[in-house]
Amino acid sequence: MNARLSLALAVALGLASPLYAADTAPAGTTAPMAANPFFAPSTLPYHAPPFDRIRDEHYQPAMEEGMRQQLAEMEAIANQTAAPTFENTIVAMERSGELLNRVSAAFGAVTSANTDSVL
Repeated sequence: MNARLSLALAVALGLASPLYAADTAPAGTTAPMAANPFFAPSTLPYHAPPFDRIRDEHYQPAMEEGMRQQLAEMEAIANQTAAPTFENTIVAMERSGELLNRVSAAFGAVTSANTDSVL
């Protein structure tokens, strides 16, 4: 998927969750996930992004994986066999999208303050 289209979908859907094991790279990437700071929640106060470790090349694979996870989470919600309730539908949808939300927030902050030809 084109990077601009991926970003547009992420923004439009307002959409992700750490479903991945820490040593597994997303499809289409070569770097281990441990090298990409987005694949684990931040340990900084208020879960602030670790901008000192984030590089331009970290955004796209994390956004794409976040979108993949978000879609899987939404499919699981839609295909559940239990009767729909506020908790297993609305709350589950609100809790989904953790990875993509994390990446999108950092990307938006960086590109609104300072950008380059890659971003």
